[in-house]
Amino acid sequence: MEIKGANEFIARLKNIKKDSYKKVGAIVEATARQIELDAVQAAPKIYKYGTGGSHATNNEIVGNISSIKTGQLEAEVIVNSKMAAYAEFGTGAYVDVPKGWEDIAWSYYVNGRGVMLPQPYLYPAWRKGIKQFKKDLERYISEESR
Repeated sequence: MEIKGANEFIARLKNIKKDSYKKVGAIVEATARQIELDAVQAAPKIYKYGTGGSHATNNEIVGNISSIKTGQLEAEVIVNSKMAAYAEFGTGAYVDVPKGWEDIAWSYYVNGRGVMLPQPYLYPAWRKGIKQFKKDLERYISEESR
């Protein structure tokens, strides 16, 4: 049995899928880029210590934040700095780690005697970005279902 117009319908479905991948991929990429920009803006310019001291970062973090599209629906925000996690979470008795990021923080543990204060920049940018991503995705889905 043959259904009249089935081949054309299947072709249209494939095009919708391709178009959806492109549009959602663009939302993913834009979100990563915005997280990058927000993290750059919030990244510490001065490392602060619990002892009251501080010193300039020399843009060690700011200059090493980037985003990259890694797949059709995937992107990464990268902070390529040895000090990134220490500035984000703090060190020693000053460590403050957001729920869900514990494994990342523990991977940078040295000896527990550090005195750097946390100056979160990536996590707040990520939270803001994810919130906007959900809104953008919901808007897209709503528009497509009309």
